[in-house]
Amino acid sequence: MNSSVSLPAWDGVSRVLTATERKLARIKAKEEWNALPKEQQVAIENAAYDEKCKARYRKDPDSLSRRLLCSRPGLAAEYADWKARNGIVNVEERRKTEATRRYFTQVRHTPKWDLELDQLAWRELRSLRKAREKATGIKWAIDHIIPLRGYRVSGLHTALNWQLIPSWMNNQKLNRLVLTKHDEWIAFLNHDWLPCDIFRTNWRSSPYYDPYRVG
Repeated sequence: MNSSVSLPAWDGVSRVLTATERKLARIKAKEEWNALPKEQQVAIENAAYDEKCKARYRKDPDSLSRRLLCSRPGLAAEYADWKARNGIVNVEERRKTEATRRYFTQVRHTPKWDLELDQLAWRELRSLRKAREKATGIKWAIDHIIPLRGYRVSGLHTALNWQLIPSWMNNQKLNRLVLTKHDEWIAFLNHDWLPCDIFRTNWRSSPYYDPYRVG
């Protein structure tokens, strides 16, 4: 009994290519890739890398770092799952917690004497801050000269411990004992950052370190 067997047509993959054919295929693929716009190339590469990372995450959730997960929009679902696994709160909850912590810190460090004067000075500083922002075009902040949560000493939330400085100075100062002298910050108005020399007295490894320094 004769039976005819029909073989499928060659799809270009089942046969092993020769070295010349592989070289020509690579050249053609490279030409097609170079012909694509740069934005499309980046999109294709990012999509391929995201798929690779997703496969790794499905295999082992601890194989990817938090920095990688939070820096790639294509891994948003994996990052949300990672935060749920590790009990990490979102940014809004963290900001709300920090604001609540700062509020109660101010309440604890607010003395009862001259309370009315302090409230008046605080309102005046807020008005002055708005006026300076309008006049200079940069953000200003009400800074505690002696930080409320300092490492070695903590100040009070009073008018005698307030000064109005540019916001970038306040962000770099943090809870360190710098810019504690009267109008010391004026000398750094034309700088882009605070010089390292003013932090030197706070370095324990520095010969300039003074453990009893307050201002």
